[in-house]
Amino acid sequence: KQLKFSVMSKLVILASRSPRRTELLELMGINHLIDSSQFQEVHDQSISPQELASQLALGKALEVSERHPDHYVLGADTLVTAEGRHLPKPNSRAQAKETLRFLSGKSHLVTTSVALVHKNKGLQLVGTSNTTVFFKENEEKAINDYVATDDPMDK
Repeated sequence: KQLKFSVMSKLVILASRSPRRTELLELMGINHLIDSSQFQEVHDQSISPQELASQLALGKALEVSERHPDHYVLGADTLVTAEGRHLPKPNSRAQAKETLRFLSGKSHLVTTSVALVHKNKGLQLVGTSNTTVFFKENEEKAINDYVATDDPMDK
C-alpha cells in the first residue's frame, strides 16, 4: 500500500504508446507522461511466456529510465502463446486475419508483465499475470469484420 500511495502521488513515465495502457492509467488517476521505449524486442521461443514477458517489460522500463532517472517508469508487455509458440503482434490486416484464423476454435495463453523502475532509487519490480482465453470457431466474415475495425492491430 505504501508503494501504491507513493506512485499515485508522483508523475509516472509510461514506456509505451499503447492507447489501452494510457487509458488504464487515466482510469486509475495516475499522473503520467508517455515516452515510448526504443528497446529492441527479441521473441525467444525457447523461454516461457512468463519469463519473456517479464524480460520485455523490464527492458522497456529500464531503457526509458535512462532518460528519466528521477521518475518512476512503467513498462509492460503482453504475449499471446498458442501451441507452444509466442505469436507476434500483427503488422498488417492480413497478418491479423492469419492470427485470428490460427486461434479460431482453440485456447491460447495471454501473458502480461508490468515492470516499475526507478533508476536513482534502485527500484525494479516486475509482476506477471496469465489468462487462458478460449476462442470459438469464427467464420471468415466475423474475422474480416473484426479486423476492419483495426481493434486487433495493437493486440
